[in-house]
Amino acid sequence: MFARVPLVEKATKMLAQASPTTEPNLSNLGINFTDVLVILGHISGTYVGCEYSGVIRRVGSAVTAHSPGDRVCFIGGDGFKTFVRAEEYALTRIPDSLPFTEAFAAIYLTAIYAINHLGRLRRGESILIHAAAGGVGQAAIKLAQHIGADLFVTVSSRKKKELVQELYGIPDNRVFFSRDLSFGRQIMHATNGHGIDVVLNSVSDEGLAESWRVIAPLGRFIGTRQARHLHLPVTSHARRSLHSTALMGQMTAELEDMLAKGIFATPKPLSVFSRAEFESAIRYLQTGRHMGKVVIEALLSCAGSLDEAGSIIAAALVKRLARVLSLPEEDIDTNRPIHLYGVDSLVAVELRFWFSTGGVQERVQLSSEVTLISFVHGGFNKSRGLNR
Repeated sequence: MFARVPLVEKATKMLAQASPTTEPNLSNLGINFTDVLVILGHISGTYVGCEYSGVIRRVGSAVTAHSPGDRVCFIGGDGFKTFVRAEEYALTRIPDSLPFTEAFAAIYLTAIYAINHLGRLRRGESILIHAAAGGVGQAAIKLAQHIGADLFVTVSSRKKKELVQELYGIPDNRVFFSRDLSFGRQIMHATNGHGIDVVLNSVSDEGLAESWRVIAPLGRFIGTRQARHLHLPVTSHARRSLHSTALMGQMTAELEDMLAKGIFATPKPLSVFSRAEFESAIRYLQTGRHMGKVVIEALLSCAGSLDEAGSIIAAALVKRLARVLSLPEEDIDTNRPIHLYGVDSLVAVELRFWFSTGGVQERVQLSSEVTLISFVHGGFNKSRGLNR
């Protein structure tokens, strides 16, 4: 599955003196179904991932509106490497109250571009949002509700229907099943034959044709997912907009204002994986059963010492084991050696990334007998199984 994905480490540490470029420390990396299609070779792509959040640590001399220490989210190419650069126009400053795991530039910017810029949705108009339980779908729901639109959505399962109704209060006669083509007939009946003013589409084949059929006169049709079976130059709106610095700068300013006002809500559920669990995260997306948002967390981005790094890893290990074993966290035996759980790769990957990005100057070697408890109780300590 991952044979096409090269592992590349960028060692370049110099910022151009007259560059409007910043270098953030990444805390979280969002992944989407588009990344699954790239990895499987169903669509073309040279990198995985396009949305990130973190704290700026360095800026080029031409950067005017951001400074080291700013908390930001942004979109860009290939964040799965040691050093990441972001152009200033692609940055969105996020409120101190917003956790990094809840700041998703790509899904929010896609919703803004599709609904505000392309769809020009106005109060009282109708909008159909496909895949409403996904990240983009939930962001689009919040934006449409803020505008005051008449909202129609589709989902692919009863569980997803219950989710969007519980989170967003959408009535039963406005939620349809996308795998049942009767949604078109039901929508035309609900709109008294008028149809939908704006369609936010992510379905294909017969579902795509049915979505075209329900467009109202002078309606707008916006596709949000790459077309797998059509020879069309369709790509993610958020990624495409990177090529227009003026447009991207305008949209990031809009997003910054919306985040400050609390217009968007975090898509639920939030599924957080570590870097070492990247393959598990991709396979989870591949099932098509996921809801909300999937995030890759850089566990040690904020750790300032070996002891602090140990505590962070310990908590992550307990959560991971609890999820894998379907056990409450309190039932995990922290006195068993880590390698018996098969999770030593989590420690290795996180520590290697932390060292490479300047977390500390020291190097440690993981002993095969180190236990979870040795991390929990101050951890990085020779007497507890780590050889410095």
